[in-house]
Amino acid sequence: MFAEALREFDKIQTDEYVLLEKSYGLAAAGRHEEALKLFAEREKQPGGVPPFVYVRFYGAMGDLEKAFAWLDKIRINRYNIASLKYDPQLDPLRTDPRFADFLKRHQIQ
Repeated sequence: MFAEALREFDKIQTDEYVLLEKSYGLAAAGRHEEALKLFAEREKQPGGVPPFVYVRFYGAMGDLEKAFAWLDKIRINRYNIASLKYDPQLDPLRTDPRFADFLKRHQIQ
């Protein structure tokens, strides 16, 4: 239902959160060129982009090398542990042995 989700994003005021989520939606929908352009717009804004968002985005883009490079930059905390264990947006990484290795190194069961 990516098309429907993207239409809903277009209805709400664009802010930094919306840009990030819409860029993820575009990436997951296979609209990579649009996703990269929108993500680049957000990267230019003050405040930067959290490493976890890069992981999700590059995973959706299918660029696992970049996703795993950013995964090692995540600051592990309760929220991230829950997301790492259960967030379906990280599913593109789960079948790669590096993901299981990451969880093991950080003692995330």
